[in-house]
Amino acid sequence: MQVQSVRDLDSSGSFSTFIQALEGVFSSEKTAIGPAEYDVFDAIVSRGLAGANGTANFLQEAAQHIRQDRLIRGNSHQHAHGFTKLALYRSSVSGFSVRLHIWWTGVQAFDDSPHEHRWSFYSKLLSGSLRIRNFVEPRPGSGVPGAIWYRYKYADATADGKKCVEADGAATLTVASEYIMFAGSSHTLAPTEPHQVFGQDGAIAATLVITAPPARSYSNVYHEQPTHASSYSFGEQRLNNVQVAQLIERYCAFLNVAA
Repeated sequence: MQVQSVRDLDSSGSFSTFIQALEGVFSSEKTAIGPAEYDVFDAIVSRGLAGANGTANFLQEAAQHIRQDRLIRGNSHQHAHGFTKLALYRSSVSGFSVRLHIWWTGVQAFDDSPHEHRWSFYSKLLSGSLRIRNFVEPRPGSGVPGAIWYRYKYADATADGKKCVEADGAATLTVASEYIMFAGSSHTLAPTEPHQVFGQDGAIAATLVITAPPARSYSNVYHEQPTHASSYSFGEQRLNNVQVAQLIERYCAFLNVAA
């Protein structure tokens, strides 16, 4: 039976202590994660992952709770862009969530479309490297060059894994920055900042992601060509508790070998 509060868990573990710290931060009516909040979240994550084999111990504790169905979580699935999204925790009180994203296949995994999210987030790269491309939409008449993309609103997923898709006209996007993130680096992103993530050759890349409560009911996704789809489904790629725990443990095995 899923618990309704992390307070019911063993508070001595690093993952449980981490969740309790996040619940404390968001209980102060914090609804966004941005540059002003970066230090707070970075310190909580750093404490959770500290110590010898700290990251593996942290994730193995989460896997144990998930295997025993002791945590309220969102959907986990194999993403169409080639990475695996593993939901670790979702607060039933504040609405924030914690995820593990894993790029198993290097350059074969990448976002083919710039996109935003319904929420702001903090992300820390646990291993490997990722190439990040951020975009901005120039003001009309600014003279800043850009490419034309077709914007679509992707609604939050329903219980069966479907997202309604609504066309929202054309948009001009220009690349604002592009850089490589390496293990140990972290950043925040607002819901209004489109980005793409590209896998890299080398070690398996994985990020620990903290998402703030949703700021809106949809995400903007930008396609190079118009699409006539009115819905999108990831239901067939969804993972159950045992599968999620096994994938976390597989990643921990990689970390232990790499250490």
